[in-house]
Amino acid sequence: MKRYLLGFYGDDFTGSTDAMEALDRYGLKTILFLRIPDKELLNRFQDVDCVGVAGTARAKGLDGMKEELIPVYEFLKTLNPYFVHYKVCSTFDSSPEVGSIGFASDLARNYFNEAVTHC
Repeated sequence: MKRYLLGFYGDDFTGSTDAMEALDRYGLKTILFLRIPDKELLNRFQDVDCVGVAGTARAKGLDGMKEELIPVYEFLKTLNPYFVHYKVCSTFDSSPEVGSIGFASDLARNYFNEAVTHC
């Protein structure tokens, strides 16, 4: 099975495209989805290094974030990437109740808590 270099989630669309642009500038082929792709769609992009999902967690309360992020984290975990990145909005204006970066990080620990011991 292919192993991607990076799987990422962007908490808003513009930040997600910024992440994609930065990866491309360094020669990493990157695809960005607006929703979790099914296997058929993902298989069309076997030549990419990085896979991202653009979302809207930045504008959601904790329940909405959980509803959006759990499926994304489950998807990213299936990619078995070397790295996982949560791209926060550059205005860095989350709060404990809306768009909470801390809540997103705590939730991610349920999916990405194993140290890589070999490649």
